[in-house]
Amino acid sequence: MDVNPTNLRTAGVAFKKTYMLGFASHTTLWARIATKVNSTTSSNEYGWLGDFPQVREWIGEREYRSIAQHDYTIKNRKFESTVTVKREHFEDDNLGIIGPIMQGMGESVARHPDELLFEVLELGYIQNCFDGQPFFDGDHPVKNDDGSERSVANYYPGNKPHWYLLDTSRALKPLIRQVRKEPEFVSKTDVIPTVPIIDSCFFVSLWCYL
Repeated sequence: MDVNPTNLRTAGVAFKKTYMLGFASHTTLWARIATKVNSTTSSNEYGWLGDFPQVREWIGEREYRSIAQHDYTIKNRKFESTVTVKREHFEDDNLGIIGPIMQGMGESVARHPDELLFEVLELGYIQNCFDGQPFFDGDHPVKNDDGSERSVANYYPGNKPHWYLLDTSRALKPLIRQVRKEPEFVSKTDVIPTVPIIDSCFFVSLWCYL
C-alpha cells in the first residue's frame, strides 16, 4: 500500500470505527454511583456542599437558610492513550493486526472512568472531602434542623473486606464525575516517518459527598 494522504485518511476512518466498536462494547458503571458535572475551567469550586436544608413544617415566619460555604475545589486531571502504527504496516498492507489494538484502546478508554470511581472509594479512608475530613470517617459534623451540630459516622472499622452501601436514589449521587472534555478519537500523521497517531484525551476528577 502506498503511504499517501488518501490512504492515511482511509486508515484513520477504519481505525476510528474499530475504536468506537470497542468503546461501545463496555457497559459503564460510573453513572450508577456518580453525578456528572461539566467543567469549563481548569477547576470547579464546590463550596455549597455543606448544607442541604430539609423541609420543615411552616409555623410562623419563613426561615431563610444560607448555604454553608466550604473551601473545596477540584482540579481537572488530563489523561491520554496513544498508539503508533509503523510505516511498514502500511507498505506491507498489514493493517489488520492493528484492529484489535484500536478496539482494545476503545474498551480501555470507556472503562477508565469506572476505574477512577472505584479507586476513589478505596482512597476515601485517607482522602479528604469537602469538610476537610476523610470521606469515610467516624465523626462528620452535620447540622440539625435547628442549626445545632451533631456528629455522624459513615464508617465502621473492622478487619473484614470492605463493602459499601450507597444511596443513589437522589439527584446528587455520592460521587461526582467532573468532565471538561469527553473522550475524543484524533488521528494525526507525521510526514516523516508517516505514522498515524491515535490520541484519546479527556479530563476526569472526583469529589465525595456525604
